[in-house]
Amino acid sequence: MRLVFGKPFTLTDKPLDRVTDEDMARAQAVVSEHFERIHYGPGGIAGWQGPVLRDGVEVTEPVQLQPPSTPLTAVPPGKASVSRQGVAQILWQCPVCRTNDALVHRRPLFRRETVVCQACGTLWHFQRHMGRDFRMKVLEGSPEVMGLEMAVSAWYEQMNKNFSPCPIQVTGVSLLPGEEVYLEARDVPLSPYKPNALFDGWTQREAPKKQTDRLEIAGWEFFGEGRLLVTSHRVLWQGAQRELDFMWSEMTAVSQYLRSTLALNYGAAKYRLSVADQPILKWLHTMGELAKEAGARQGRTVSVTHH
Repeated sequence: MRLVFGKPFTLTDKPLDRVTDEDMARAQAVVSEHFERIHYGPGGIAGWQGPVLRDGVEVTEPVQLQPPSTPLTAVPPGKASVSRQGVAQILWQCPVCRTNDALVHRRPLFRRETVVCQACGTLWHFQRHMGRDFRMKVLEGSPEVMGLEMAVSAWYEQMNKNFSPCPIQVTGVSLLPGEEVYLEARDVPLSPYKPNALFDGWTQREAPKKQTDRLEIAGWEFFGEGRLLVTSHRVLWQGAQRELDFMWSEMTAVSQYLRSTLALNYGAAKYRLSVADQPILKWLHTMGELAKEAGARQGRTVSVTHH
């Protein structure tokens, strides 16, 4: 953790009698630019990322990675804990072939670090640069990406831009017509923000969408542990005694809390789900995209944490 101080700045030369939307937009742009310089340096995000290169020559055209003509075989999840997966925690889907959980970050003591996709075979050299973003250069791969070198954040942007959820096969669940399952995790603690009707004999399958009252000292309380499924229609939590549905049509916000906890705003009620030993960005992005798509169909905006 570091603490950085910038120089004072102003948003207007004098107080305004009336603030318009244009004034707010200009002010937000100034604030964003100021904090970007403080965090990333004089060059901002672009300077921190560095240029896109191919065989050492700067690429001036936008990079557009095309998916394979036919989907590749899924890769079984690795056995390494999330904390030992390196950059695979961030690039949880191969940005070249779009296969989930396919990247392996190899970090030998006395040789260069590499990242390899177990599905398409693309091999990157993983490079560390003091004060700047890490970089990855393709050493082996298809002609379209051979020699391509970008910051990790740029590869991450490509992965997100080309994202589409991948269905998986699961058992022990009754799916709705046309429903697909995308993510599964076991032993997931569910903690509603009290007061919540779940603690007062709630019998409906759908999770409560309202805060029942106000407490002088409110807080989160453990409700139970169960299997968590993310599907095309809902977030499904299967506890020992009951199941709870969180439908995308009622989701108002999806965010990350601390390292491995997902925070959901379901209507006006709030919930936390801990997906320890899972790539949190994979869950956050998948759930965020599904929630935003449902919101867009209804003409509303869903708040999602961005990385």
